[in-house]
Amino acid sequence: MTTTLNKFCVLTDLKALKQILVPDYQTIQERNRDDDYDNRWNWQTSHFLDKADEQSLAVDDSDWMQRLMASVVTFSPLSDLMAFAKQSHLAVYKLKSSDNASASDPNADCGRELQLSFETQLTAGQDLFEEITSLLLVPIVSQQKSSFAFNDWTAIIIGFSSGYLRIYTESGKLLLSQCLHDEPIIDIKCHTFRANSSSDSDQLLVIHTTTVVIVDGFSLYQTLRLCRNRLAKNQSTSGSDLSFNYKKWKLDESERIQDCCLCGPVSTTVYDSYVSHSVKGPYGQPPPLPTSADQLITCGENPFVGFYTAFEPTPAIINELTQAMVTKMKNIIPFGGLFGGNKGNDEKDPKSESATVLPLKLGLFDERRALSMTVSPNKRLAAVVDDYGRVTLIDVSARLAVRMWKGYRDAQVGWIEVQEEPNGGPATKRASFLVIYAPKRGILEIWCTQMGPRVGAFNVGKTCRLIHCQHSIMGLNALLIQQFKDVIDLEKSRCFLFDYSTGVVYNIEVPFLCALTDPNSKRTRDLHLFRELQNVLKTSGKSIAVDKVVELVLMLKTAEVRKDCLKELCATPDLRLIQITATKLREQLMISLERNELDFENKLIAQMCSRIIQLCRLYETIETKSPDNSYMSESLCSPDIQELMESLNWTGSDIARIISFLAFKDALITGRSTATTAADDANQTVATIADILSQFVLYSNHIVKSGDQEVYTDVPIELHIDVNVDKTQTKQLLALTWLSLESCNYWKCWLYFNNSLDVLMALTKEDKSETMIMTETCDDETDSLSNQWTDILEIICDSNNIMAALIAVHVIKAANGRETAQSKPLDNSADTEWETLHIANESLNLLIKQLEDLFLLDMLLHSNRAEDPEEDPSHEPNGPNISLSYMLGSGPGIVSELVAKWAINSNIMPDIINKLISEPSILSDSNQQTDPDVDDVVMGEEALEGHNLDIKTTTELIDHLRRRFPNSLESDVLLVNSCWELMVRWNKDPSIVDNSLTDALEYLNFVSSAVLKHNAACLMWKTYVLKRFECLSQLMEKMGRTPKDRICKKELGINENRIESFVNFAQQLFDLILNANMLAEMEPMPLFSVDDWWKPTASPAFAQHNINQSVPLVVLAVHQKIANGALVLEHSRLATIIQFIVIFQLKSSKPLSLFPIEVQQYLFKELHTFPVVSTNANISLTERRTKFLLNSVSAIVQTLPVHNETDSDSQYIVEQSKHYSEANKWFGKAVTLSREWELNVDEIRRKYVYELYFYGCDPLAEEAITAVVDGVSLGTELLTVAGMRVLNGINDKYGSVEQMHTLPTNVLFWLKSLKEETSCYTGSPMRATIALLQHISNYVYNDKQNARICDTLIETVRLLNYK
Repeated sequence: MTTTLNKFCVLTDLKALKQILVPDYQTIQERNRDDDYDNRWNWQTSHFLDKADEQSLAVDDSDWMQRLMASVVTFSPLSDLMAFAKQSHLAVYKLKSSDNASASDPNADCGRELQLSFETQLTAGQDLFEEITSLLLVPIVSQQKSSFAFNDWTAIIIGFSSGYLRIYTESGKLLLSQCLHDEPIIDIKCHTFRANSSSDSDQLLVIHTTTVVIVDGFSLYQTLRLCRNRLAKNQSTSGSDLSFNYKKWKLDESERIQDCCLCGPVSTTVYDSYVSHSVKGPYGQPPPLPTSADQLITCGENPFVGFYTAFEPTPAIINELTQAMVTKMKNIIPFGGLFGGNKGNDEKDPKSESATVLPLKLGLFDERRALSMTVSPNKRLAAVVDDYGRVTLIDVSARLAVRMWKGYRDAQVGWIEVQEEPNGGPATKRASFLVIYAPKRGILEIWCTQMGPRVGAFNVGKTCRLIHCQHSIMGLNALLIQQFKDVIDLEKSRCFLFDYSTGVVYNIEVPFLCALTDPNSKRTRDLHLFRELQNVLKTSGKSIAVDKVVELVLMLKTAEVRKDCLKELCATPDLRLIQITATKLREQLMISLERNELDFENKLIAQMCSRIIQLCRLYETIETKSPDNSYMSESLCSPDIQELMESLNWTGSDIARIISFLAFKDALITGRSTATTAADDANQTVATIADILSQFVLYSNHIVKSGDQEVYTDVPIELHIDVNVDKTQTKQLLALTWLSLESCNYWKCWLYFNNSLDVLMALTKEDKSETMIMTETCDDETDSLSNQWTDILEIICDSNNIMAALIAVHVIKAANGRETAQSKPLDNSADTEWETLHIANESLNLLIKQLEDLFLLDMLLHSNRAEDPEEDPSHEPNGPNISLSYMLGSGPGIVSELVAKWAINSNIMPDIINKLISEPSILSDSNQQTDPDVDDVVMGEEALEGHNLDIKTTTELIDHLRRRFPNSLESDVLLVNSCWELMVRWNKDPSIVDNSLTDALEYLNFVSSAVLKHNAACLMWKTYVLKRFECLSQLMEKMGRTPKDRICKKELGINENRIESFVNFAQQLFDLILNANMLAEMEPMPLFSVDDWWKPTASPAFAQHNINQSVPLVVLAVHQKIANGALVLEHSRLATIIQFIVIFQLKSSKPLSLFPIEVQQYLFKELHTFPVVSTNANISLTERRTKFLLNSVSAIVQTLPVHNETDSDSQYIVEQSKHYSEANKWFGKAVTLSREWELNVDEIRRKYVYELYFYGCDPLAEEAITAVVDGVSLGTELLTVAGMRVLNGINDKYGSVEQMHTLPTNVLFWLKSLKEETSCYTGSPMRATIALLQHISNYVYNDKQNARICDTLIETVRLLNYK
């Protein structure tokens, strides 16, 4: 958690950089050698040099290093490019992964290196002696919608001593060149968009010696895009349209400007002007100031720091408009014309517009000269370096110097902005640090701003350069920053350090914690550490970094946060982590105690650590010496039924029944052996160290002492248990413990539970008052359960461990019988032929029967046979958890709902459900003479053989459930619930790719009752389909086409590729309702009864308050009103129209406009409403319908493949027949719509035949042509298709139609007049064309002109075919 200086990348080839930037550099060997000398053997020649040469060599190395350090260097804010420039030489390096990294290489740990991308010598402009004075790399934002491609390219912006500003691509090609001012450019700075900044625009700041130019970022961005597009097309990148907007300010009352920064908008007052005026002198009046303006801060000489407020007055705007108008008029009027000019002779010298004088508003004057200035990322502070070795910190808003560092001659400064790590929410805190590099001392320091201390210092040498990247990407906005925030922090200000001697680029990393190092903010610093500790424990999972956790804990200073950290650690199950951390922290505290530096709160923390260490050792001891669970291993043997009957006081049938249940469950449902189950349960019962620590008091508010001596070893520990427990509650605690374990699977555990209950009953009998109350309330005729058993039985009803609940009820029944027998004397006078009826025993027997029914249902629900449950997101791999209270409280329809979910998860088709439910009971023949309440649970030998349920076993299990829930497991009830469950799953996530909709209709089709099928379909329409279908129709009506994917997800929650399946489902649903509508009116209303489970007389008295009498799904569906067939038919037509639009991608088609207003107002309403349907359609509606059907027919044909007679492959024939049958199906729907709308059906058929011939589907056209009535019109239309085919044949044979001399003149001109249709298929064989012409001849025989043309075309085709 300290400041680090990490190797970011390495520039390996320093020699090439020297040769590029300092081309006249040569070593002494190179200067002294002959021209023909070639050291091919790489001999070392340094020993041939004398001492004078060695001294000269050292001086020479120092000289080139100084010359190299004088170059201009910059780094891209995205850390992917680095550029060097000196005089007119430019070298650009690109960051790449290191390929030759090795363990012996000291720079190999960074894994990145800078490789030369290109180097060039920039050609001089009009000034042959211009040099590069400033350099900047500005990334340009990408226009692609991708979270990874956030930058498109990087602009290289270079300023020259001639005043020219030139912008190059990252490959070195010139994009833009412009002279903004005729003074040398001192520096170029870029200000990009920041989300939390008051100024939200991109700006480029070009600094001259007396003038500052502010270039509008948006205008520059658009200009660069245009230049780059022209460069890609090899066009010129010069022209009047390639200019950008900028403002030029001449800074008055300043001798020399060394640097300048733009600090955004600021509110100004006249008082600021008076303050500056009073510092300069008493004469003159200060000019008035605007209410808001951009603030410019300069540094240099007189003033040392100057504050300017830049605003553009109205006259400047008028001058700009006037100049633009003059320029336009010059371009319109030639030869100079009205405004004069040079008459074609362009000016050779660049001319720039005059600058607006900007007066000084406030200045800080000093005898020294300021050299450079750097503004913090939040524009609140500025660091100024002067020639006296001082670094001054300026408060921008207060315009005061607030701090000064001395002894940093030729210092280089920069800013680092660090964001606080988020803890479950967005991070809002940012801290800025000032980085100072003193090359004279070779030290790099990081300081907290204003009153903060130094947080880091590094000895880096005297040959380094500090590079500050203050801007980010040009063209950003708040939406893009939010989109890219998970990839990169685009608002982060970073600093890099480049070492010229080694070529290593260092990255300076400062943690946010360093901003909290003030002595008064220890708690804030510790809270930050605590949040980081929580993140480490949360993100590490099982493999927690112990060293990292110990380091964070040892850095804490406050006792309160230390206690919270220890509590957080004690909640983890890692014993080693807790023990090591507590030991290290205790050792640290004991060292402070020996120095007498430990306060009262930290002494309590030391004793808390001792308690944790003691409990960890105790846990280790118990864990190593704990015996095996012998009762589980003993339960592997078969039990002695007689012994269990005597020990538990149960009947033999009860014991055999429960053992049969467990055998069936272990062998069929779980699929695991008993030994494996016992081992797993034994592991589950082991408590973790976190469970143990949570039961003890670890922190105390007082210091434990032994006499007067404080104790820090063997500290006493207290428990978190209240000893004042009511004796009547111990039975409830025992019941809760029993129900929370899986020990019920082992018969030995039954004995332990029974014995424990007997012990607790013996304790409660000591309470005389309770015994008296029980004897008073108990009566011979009304022998009800006591309150102590009622509370326990309510807990049992709430448990989802059904087998444990069943065993517990048996134990309570036996205990209650013993208690009743002891409390009542034996009556010998009673008639022995009569058996006494006890209400308590009958209630317990009823509860046992319900739990047995529930156990069978639970076995069925946990027998999931789905092969790949991961494909179904709603699938529950362990089955649902049910309890008696849950079943009674969910209402009569819960059994059908649960079994329907099981059927869907098990991939059981509706025909299988019909087979399982509709067949007569398998056990009915064998149990005809037995009591229906006494049921044999063992279902055959196959139950003990396999691990998966087969059909026979599943049938038997369902048959047992049918006898217990006869009404809930009817075939139609299960099918409707399965259909409804599929619709519920689809409604949760409609974009999921599955067959939920088609499967739902398949389940619904198998319903035998027409009324139930019809009403369930209407209920599905109203609940799940209506809103989405209406929204889709409205969107298509508005857009005229299928909505795009983004709109579909936003409005419908469905992907665009799932729209077709949704519309097909709606169409099939309407067809189902229409088909069932007639039968539903004639069929009587079906009756559905409720099972006895949910009748008050069929449940125990203590469970009757949980019974829910809600209406089941089938009852709700049956009571739906019968739908209006006319309205359903209109919805069906609308669904068909939407099918055409979606499937065939029709454009400019509005579905709702094809219905009259009277029908539109009843659409998307309840299907049982009766609309006033208008049978007479107006002319415009008829035209719209006809146009839609004609477009649909054309789209249908365009999806067909072209017929190829030469391909005789059987697969091709099968595929073609499939396409033709599909086309006929959709054409049939179009014909049906035209008949229902009373349109001209023959026009639709003619269009279909014409399109088929037009696109080369002659076999299908031969079938459809027979249904056309108006043959004359069809023959006239098909004659053009035949003519285009003949014309193509003539062109292929003779080259042009003029070469066919046998054609009559009228036919020749008619063929020439045909418009060439590129989409028309003209590659049909001549035989097919002759057949087409024969059809046409039969239709146009009364039209003499067309008949002659047809006969001529037939002869021509035969002639072409003959030749």
